Amino acid sequence: MSPSDIVRDLVADDSVQFPDALDLGSGSFPLEYRFEPGAQQDGITLRVSPEGLGRVQQPHLDWLVPGLLKSKVLALIKSLPKPIRRRLVPAPDTAEAVVRQLRFGQGRLLETVAGQLSRIAGERITPELFQQDKLPPELRMNIRVETTEGETIAEGRDLETVRRAIGQAVSESFARASTPEWDRDGVTRWDFGALPERVELKRGGLVLQAYPAILDRGESVSIRLCESLAEAEEQTRHCGGSSAWASRRELKSQVQWLPGLAQLKVYAAAIPGFSAERQLADLIAELAFVRDQPAPRDEASFDKALQQGRSRIPPAVQEVAALAGPLFKEFHQSLLAVEKTAAARWEYATLDARRQIDSLVGREFLTATPWLWLKHFPRYFQAIQLRFDKLRGGAAERDRRACEEIAAHTEAWRSRAEQNGQAGLHDPELAHYRWMLEEYRVSLFAQELGTAIPVSAKRLQKQWEKVVSRQY
Repeated sequence: MSPSDIVRDLVADDSVQFPDALDLGSGSFPLEYRFEPGAQQDGITLRVSPEGLGRVQQPHLDWLVPGLLKSKVLALIKSLPKPIRRRLVPAPDTAEAVVRQLRFGQGRLLETVAGQLSRIAGERITPELFQQDKLPPELRMNIRVETTEGETIAEGRDLETVRRAIGQAVSESFARASTPEWDRDGVTRWDFGALPERVELKRGGLVLQAYPAILDRGESVSIRLCESLAEAEEQTRHCGGSSAWASRRELKSQVQWLPGLAQLKVYAAAIPGFSAERQLADLIAELAFVRDQPAPRDEASFDKALQQGRSRIPPAVQEVAALAGPLFKEFHQSLLAVEKTAAARWEYATLDARRQIDSLVGREFLTATPWLWLKHFPRYFQAIQLRFDKLRGGAAERDRRACEEIAAHTEAWRSRAEQNGQAGLHDPELAHYRWMLEEYRVSLFAQELGTAIPVSAKRLQKQWEKVVSRQY
């Protein structure tokens, strides 16, 4: 007998439909296939090392492989509530129609499928309506984390559960992996040679990727290894750049001469955990030493960056001085505007405004916010004041409609930002969407102030489509 005698639709080459490895762009991970219903490894197993697990994200796993995509879409349709399923019968035909419109691996599967099904059903279907716990186990990728010797550390079909399962073991190995070279305190000059972007460490059968960082300690810095490149870059960034610490005393001195510092600190006291002087010094360092500058990785580039950064301190101080006064003054006035609007019928608006303010300011907001957008904070706070002036003047109905509209966009952003944060992802399209929302608030509640960029409901929707279709 030949394969064609027992297989009706024989695929000449199944390497595309059922590949031996999953290519994620950042790496290729071997796949194993097993038909053993009820077994842990039934279906597809992705094999990954502990250090490679960080490059695997849930959107990658949701797609499975091309050969199982139709089965996955059909199972998703069957998991929908019955009233919606009735609009999608016969389900197999609907699944086939959806698959024809998909480009494998492009965007997030659940959102893409939900969009196609919405078009077919004639009503909005969101990813949250899919009851994924009802999917057959073989239609969820099994993840097996292995050491270099092939020992299984953790295994399961839920990525976050697997991450937590190996987290303690890897962290303990990582803690033991520190060496005197990358565990130093009290550093006051560049005497540690070149600073590589990453180093490789071997401990207890694990090959660990570690990332050197410079940590701010006030008058000195420490050298440490971080578990991710993002963490290392963030730590070094909060140090004001790897050269700014050498000018720490000069930066602190400059802050003391900022006009209106005493009043500014009074206004800033309303921000929990916020240190005005430290944050202002860090912001000056950010503008002088970090903005548009590559991080130095050796002593020669450090000395050059130090010299150039010091020459940029005076204009950076002027920029910070011009912004800080209006920013904190308008922040204070926005708080007063909210407090004065105490009527119960306006509670929805005060809650919304407080939440907006909280999302704008925090312990590290001066350096955590891109300078491009930080410059617009005074206008954002002015818009809050104008909103409540209008609200008290009789614009309650219009305000409520605008609030409901912006709330839907904001909730979508918060949900996606939380998902990305848990997965360790940074999406510049989502970051831009976040600031578009602030500008849209201005257009809705204080149009007379103008916006920094063209913004509308239609433009927001186009930007959101970029977010949901983004491939990681």
